[in-house]
Amino acid sequence: MRIPNILSEEVYFPSKPFPFIARFHQSGMWLKISCSAFYHRGMNSLSSNKPLRSEAIETAILLAVAGGIVDVITYMERGHVFATAQAGNLVFLAINLTELDWKESLRYALPVLFFMGGVLLTLLFKNRKYKHIYWKQLPLALEIILISCSIFLSHRYDYLANILCNAAAGIQLSTFKYVEGYSIPSTMVAGDIRNGTTDMLQYAESKDVTKQKSGKLNLICAACFLGGAITGNWLQQIFSLKTMWIAVVILCIVWVRIGVDKDQI
Repeated sequence: MRIPNILSEEVYFPSKPFPFIARFHQSGMWLKISCSAFYHRGMNSLSSNKPLRSEAIETAILLAVAGGIVDVITYMERGHVFATAQAGNLVFLAINLTELDWKESLRYALPVLFFMGGVLLTLLFKNRKYKHIYWKQLPLALEIILISCSIFLSHRYDYLANILCNAAAGIQLSTFKYVEGYSIPSTMVAGDIRNGTTDMLQYAESKDVTKQKSGKLNLICAACFLGGAITGNWLQQIFSLKTMWIAVVILCIVWVRIGVDKDQI
């Protein structure tokens, strides 16, 4: 049976039992409604797929570099405590617990707890709409304040400085979880290396371009974190704790950069 061309030919609908359908089709209204629905659906799709500055690879690079600097400074200057690498803190905690060294155990237990607190604190701001500011700017501003306060603390207050930096790291991890639509935490380097390696291997086998892109983004974030750590370690030999101001400046740049996202959600 030949199928009629509905755009150029008259299609017959029997008046009985479908009189409404026949009148609806003959009036051409169906075509107007279909075109209108298609247009609005397309526009909605375009607006929803508009990239966010907070999820751009440039933002992830800045965050990874800042995370590497903060991590190396807290480790080298604050009694060998990590800010983002909680696996390392847990290892040191386990070693000190087995040696029954309670004071050193507390040195590593508190940062882990405050890292968790930073993650939970971000939930107070998450996905809320504010009139003059993008929601991610609020936890990021808090992170900047915490890191800045830690810089002013002398080595006598290393405990306090470490928990401030760990809380800031938890805030960053929980706030910036996606890069160009992929789940890529910019400071969890072990996960980035694992995911990047796995995705690139899957791309080599299947030629799936989404795996290739995800793998590249993961490895870029890991490499930038490494670059930040190398830079921080080199500069801390000259500027000591003041090297942390570089991370603060980078985070301020990110804060300004993601402000446009409030108009896109």
